Amino acid sequence: MVNIIKAMLAGEARQFVNGRDQLTNENVRYEVLKAALVHRFGEKLPVRYHYNLHHEATHWKDESPIQFFDRCRALSTKTVRKSADPTEQRILKEEAEFRLLVSFIYEMRGEAGREMWIRNPETLNQALNVSTVVYSAKRMELHRKDHDTLTVKTERQSFTSPKGYKSPWNQRSQPQGSPVRRSKERRDTNRDRVRAPVKCSSCGRQGYITRDCEARRKPTTQKEQSSPN
Repeated sequence: MVNIIKAMLAGEARQFVNGRDQLTNENVRYEVLKAALVHRFGEKLPVRYHYNLHHEATHWKDESPIQFFDRCRALSTKTVRKSADPTEQRILKEEAEFRLLVSFIYEMRGEAGREMWIRNPETLNQALNVSTVVYSAKRMELHRKDHDTLTVKTERQSFTSPKGYKSPWNQRSQPQGSPVRRSKERRDTNRDRVRAPVKCSSCGRQGYITRDCEARRKPTTQKEQSSPN
Protein backbone atom coordinates (compact mmCIF):
# COMPACT_ATOMS: atom_id res chain seq x y z
CA MET A 1 0.00 0.00 0.00
CA VAL A 2 2.83 2.40 0.82
CA ASN A 3 4.52 1.70 -2.51
CA ILE A 4 1.27 2.29 -4.39
CA ILE A 5 0.72 5.65 -2.66
CA LYS A 6 4.30 6.75 -3.37
CA ALA A 7 3.90 5.79 -7.04
CA MET A 8 0.69 7.83 -7.35
CA LEU A 9 2.12 10.96 -5.78
CA ALA A 10 2.95 13.87 -8.06
CA GLY A 11 4.06 17.47 -7.89
CA GLU A 12 4.48 19.05 -4.46
CA ALA A 13 3.33 15.88 -2.65
CA ARG A 14 6.11 13.83 -4.27
CA GLN A 15 8.69 16.48 -3.39
CA PHE A 16 7.41 16.54 0.19
CA VAL A 17 7.82 12.76 0.61
CA ASN A 18 11.18 12.58 -1.16
CA GLY A 19 12.54 15.36 1.01
CA ARG A 20 12.07 13.45 4.27
CA ASP A 21 14.19 10.46 5.15
CA GLN A 22 11.63 8.88 7.46
CA LEU A 23 9.09 8.81 4.60
CA THR A 24 11.47 7.49 1.94
CA ASN A 25 12.49 4.59 4.18
CA GLU A 26 11.28 1.24 2.86
CA ASN A 27 10.04 0.24 6.30
CA VAL A 28 7.79 3.27 6.76
CA ARG A 29 4.28 2.32 7.80
CA TYR A 30 1.10 3.34 6.00
CA GLU A 31 -0.28 5.15 9.06
CA VAL A 32 2.85 7.30 9.36
CA LEU A 33 2.84 8.22 5.66
CA LYS A 34 -0.87 9.06 5.73
CA ALA A 35 -0.60 11.18 8.87
CA ALA A 36 2.33 13.14 7.39
CA LEU A 37 0.46 13.83 4.15
CA VAL A 38 -2.76 14.82 5.94
CA HIS A 39 -0.88 17.11 8.30
CA ARG A 40 0.98 18.79 5.41
CA PHE A 41 -1.78 19.08 2.84
CA GLY A 42 -4.83 18.96 5.07
CA GLU A 43 -7.08 21.93 5.65
CA LYS A 44 -5.32 24.58 7.71
CA LEU A 45 -8.16 27.07 7.98
CA PRO A 46 -9.16 27.91 11.55
CA VAL A 47 -12.49 26.94 13.04
CA ARG A 48 -13.62 30.56 13.26
CA TYR A 49 -13.39 30.80 9.46
CA HIS A 50 -15.96 28.02 9.02
CA TYR A 51 -17.99 29.46 11.86
CA ASN A 52 -18.22 32.76 9.97
CA LEU A 53 -19.27 31.00 6.77
CA HIS A 54 -21.92 29.10 8.65
CA HIS A 55 -23.16 32.29 10.31
CA GLU A 56 -23.47 34.12 6.95
CA ALA A 57 -25.08 31.23 5.06
CA THR A 58 -28.30 32.35 3.33
CA HIS A 59 -30.99 30.49 1.47
CA TRP A 60 -30.62 30.75 -2.29
CA LYS A 61 -33.60 31.57 -4.53
CA ASP A 62 -33.99 28.21 -6.30
CA GLU A 63 -32.68 26.09 -3.42
CA SER A 64 -34.99 23.58 -1.76
CA PRO A 65 -35.12 23.27 2.05
CA ILE A 66 -33.31 19.92 1.91
CA GLN A 67 -30.47 21.37 -0.19
CA PHE A 68 -30.13 24.36 2.13
CA PHE A 69 -30.19 22.07 5.17
CA ASP A 70 -27.41 19.87 3.74
CA ARG A 71 -25.28 22.93 2.98
CA CYS A 72 -25.75 24.29 6.50
CA ARG A 73 -24.95 20.90 8.01
CA ALA A 74 -21.71 20.66 6.03
CA LEU A 75 -20.66 24.09 7.31
CA SER A 76 -21.73 23.27 10.86
CA THR A 77 -19.70 20.08 10.91
CA LYS A 78 -16.54 22.04 10.17
CA THR A 79 -17.13 24.27 13.19
CA VAL A 80 -16.88 21.38 15.68
CA ARG A 81 -13.59 21.44 17.55
CA LYS A 82 -11.83 18.19 18.32
CA SER A 83 -11.47 17.04 21.89
CA ALA A 84 -10.04 13.90 23.50
CA ASP A 85 -12.67 14.01 26.23
CA PRO A 86 -15.86 12.18 25.06
CA THR A 87 -18.12 14.34 27.24
CA GLU A 88 -16.64 17.54 25.93
CA GLN A 89 -16.84 16.25 22.36
CA ARG A 90 -20.53 15.46 22.84
CA ILE A 91 -21.16 18.97 24.14
CA LEU A 92 -19.35 20.48 21.18
CA LYS A 93 -21.53 18.47 18.78
CA GLU A 94 -24.71 19.58 20.56
CA GLU A 95 -23.63 23.20 20.25
CA ALA A 96 -23.01 22.68 16.55
CA GLU A 97 -26.49 21.17 16.15
CA PHE A 98 -28.01 24.17 17.88
CA ARG A 99 -26.15 26.57 15.57
CA LEU A 100 -27.39 24.56 12.62
CA LEU A 101 -31.01 24.81 13.82
CA VAL A 102 -30.78 28.58 14.35
CA SER A 103 -29.19 29.19 10.96
CA PHE A 104 -31.68 26.99 9.17
CA ILE A 105 -34.73 28.67 10.76
CA TYR A 106 -33.69 32.30 10.48
CA GLU A 107 -31.98 32.17 7.10
CA MET A 108 -34.71 30.30 5.23
CA ARG A 109 -36.58 32.54 2.78
CA GLY A 110 -40.10 32.51 1.35
CA GLU A 111 -43.23 30.93 2.79
CA ALA A 112 -41.22 28.12 4.42
CA GLY A 113 -39.09 30.63 6.34
CA ARG A 114 -42.11 32.61 7.55
CA GLU A 115 -43.86 29.43 8.68
CA MET A 116 -40.84 28.33 10.70
CA TRP A 117 -40.62 31.78 12.29
CA ILE A 118 -44.22 31.36 13.44
CA ARG A 119 -43.97 27.76 14.65
CA ASN A 120 -40.41 28.01 16.01
CA PRO A 121 -39.52 24.27 15.85
CA GLU A 122 -37.32 22.94 18.62
CA THR A 123 -35.54 20.17 16.71
CA LEU A 124 -33.90 19.84 13.33
CA ASN A 125 -36.38 17.15 12.26
CA GLN A 126 -39.34 19.42 13.03
CA ALA A 127 -37.80 22.34 11.17
CA LEU A 128 -37.01 20.18 8.14
CA ASN A 129 -40.53 18.69 8.07
CA VAL A 130 -42.27 22.07 8.33
CA SER A 131 -40.12 23.71 5.65
CA THR A 132 -40.45 20.76 3.27
CA VAL A 133 -44.26 20.62 3.55
CA VAL A 134 -44.69 24.36 3.01
CA TYR A 135 -42.19 24.41 0.16
CA SER A 136 -43.91 21.49 -1.62
CA ALA A 137 -47.36 23.07 -1.19
CA LYS A 138 -46.12 26.37 -2.63
CA ARG A 139 -44.57 24.60 -5.61
CA MET A 140 -47.82 22.75 -6.31
CA GLU A 141 -49.78 26.02 -6.13
CA LEU A 142 -47.45 27.73 -8.61
CA HIS A 143 -47.64 24.72 -10.90
CA ARG A 144 -51.44 24.80 -10.79
CA LYS A 145 -51.52 28.53 -11.61
CA ASP A 146 -49.18 28.01 -14.55
CA HIS A 147 -51.36 25.16 -15.79
CA ASP A 148 -54.54 27.27 -15.54
CA THR A 149 -52.91 30.17 -17.36
CA LEU A 150 -51.72 27.88 -20.14
CA THR A 151 -55.21 26.38 -20.46
CA VAL A 152 -56.83 29.81 -20.82
CA LYS A 153 -54.30 30.86 -23.46
CA THR A 154 -54.89 27.63 -25.38
CA GLU A 155 -58.66 28.10 -25.31
CA ARG A 156 -58.36 31.66 -26.59
CA GLN A 157 -56.08 30.61 -29.41
CA SER A 158 -58.38 27.74 -30.44
CA PHE A 159 -61.46 30.04 -30.74
CA THR A 160 -62.43 30.56 -34.39
CA SER A 161 -64.32 33.73 -35.17
CA PRO A 162 -67.22 33.60 -37.66
CA LYS A 163 -66.57 34.85 -41.14
CA GLY A 164 -66.78 38.60 -41.29
CA TYR A 165 -66.80 39.00 -37.51
CA LYS A 166 -64.66 41.78 -36.11
CA SER A 167 -64.05 41.92 -32.41
CA PRO A 168 -64.75 45.35 -30.92
CA TRP A 169 -61.68 44.92 -28.71
CA ASN A 170 -59.37 44.60 -31.71
CA GLN A 171 -60.85 47.44 -33.72
CA ARG A 172 -59.00 50.65 -33.53
CA SER A 173 -61.11 53.68 -32.93
CA GLN A 174 -61.43 55.60 -36.17
CA PRO A 175 -60.93 59.35 -35.96
CA GLN A 176 -64.21 61.18 -36.23
CA GLY A 177 -64.36 64.37 -38.29
CA SER A 178 -65.63 67.68 -36.96
CA PRO A 179 -69.33 68.65 -37.42
CA VAL A 180 -68.35 71.27 -40.01
CA ARG A 181 -66.48 68.68 -42.03
CA ARG A 182 -69.35 66.18 -41.87
CA SER A 183 -71.81 68.92 -43.03
CA LYS A 184 -69.53 69.80 -45.94
CA GLU A 185 -69.29 66.14 -46.93
CA ARG A 186 -73.08 65.86 -46.96
CA ARG A 187 -73.40 69.00 -49.14
CA ASP A 188 -70.82 67.66 -51.56
CA THR A 189 -72.69 64.38 -51.74
CA ASN A 190 -76.05 66.07 -52.42
CA ARG A 191 -74.45 68.34 -54.99
CA ASP A 192 -73.12 65.35 -56.90
CA ARG A 193 -76.55 63.79 -57.19
CA VAL A 194 -78.35 64.23 -60.60
CA ARG A 195 -81.86 65.62 -60.17
CA ALA A 196 -84.67 64.76 -62.59
CA PRO A 197 -85.82 67.73 -64.75
CA VAL A 198 -89.03 69.55 -63.80
CA LYS A 199 -92.01 68.57 -66.01
CA CYS A 200 -95.49 70.06 -66.32
CA SER A 201 -98.25 67.57 -65.72
CA SER A 202 -100.72 69.59 -67.87
CA CYS A 203 -98.91 70.08 -71.17
CA GLY A 204 -96.07 67.63 -70.70
CA ARG A 205 -93.30 70.11 -71.31
CA GLN A 206 -90.16 70.37 -69.18
CA GLY A 207 -88.84 73.41 -67.38
CA TYR A 208 -91.79 74.49 -65.30
CA ILE A 209 -94.52 73.13 -63.11
CA THR A 210 -98.25 72.95 -63.69
CA ARG A 211 -99.19 76.22 -62.00
CA ASP A 212 -96.83 78.12 -64.29
CA CYS A 213 -98.14 76.47 -67.48
CA GLU A 214 -99.25 79.08 -70.05
CA ALA A 215 -101.29 76.59 -72.03
CA ARG A 216 -103.47 76.04 -69.03
CA ARG A 217 -104.09 79.77 -68.63
CA LYS A 218 -105.13 80.49 -72.27
CA PRO A 219 -108.64 78.93 -72.15
CA THR A 220 -109.47 80.96 -69.09
CA THR A 221 -108.30 84.17 -70.79
CA GLN A 222 -110.27 83.46 -74.01
CA LYS A 223 -113.41 82.67 -72.02
CA GLU A 224 -113.15 85.97 -70.16
CA GLN A 225 -112.74 87.86 -73.47
CA SER A 226 -115.86 86.30 -75.08
CA SER A 227 -118.06 86.97 -72.05
CA PRO A 228 -120.59 89.84 -72.62
CA ASN A 229 -119.94 91.14 -69.17
